Amino acid sequence: MLVVKKEPHPNGKEIIYGFGCHLSAEIALERSIIELNQLLPILLDNKLDKVNCYLKDWLYQQQVSSHYYLVPHTANKINLFNNYSSDHPKTIASAADKIITTFAKAGIDLLVLDLTQPDIGMPVVKMIAPGLRHFWRRTGPGRLYTVPVEMKWLHNATTENELNPYNIVI
Repeated sequence: MLVVKKEPHPNGKEIIYGFGCHLSAEIALERSIIELNQLLPILLDNKLDKVNCYLKDWLYQQQVSSHYYLVPHTANKINLFNNYSSDHPKTIASAADKIITTFAKAGIDLLVLDLTQPDIGMPVVKMIAPGLRHFWRRTGPGRLYTVPVEMKWLHNATTENELNPYNIVI
């Protein structure tokens, strides 16, 4: 049984995060901040009795100093305005084309299924890229180890034992 303190983290250093996705870096960042803010009511209103024990442990027991992978390497700092193009697709069709082209250049297969229902008329597409990792912990062989070396983020591939040992906490 996991015992968790009821009072906030003693240093006020809860680790919270948000995910945002879009072909525009600015919109992706905005979506990340919006999602990040969804955790704030839990922290500010002390509603942790309504969340699972793993999230309680993450918020009250863990600190950034114990999780080196949460701190960016100074050599890999990314500038939103210098590292990402502001010329992103304006339509869903052109966005899908860009994703398909980008994946093909990287040698990643992409399966595309049009799920649009004619009677509704709202475009719906499901894209699956076999070999990419889900955000839930999946540590089998493949791109998780090779891509950081290919992108020159690391000199050598990381071993499974060197990976973050924690599952994502949501």
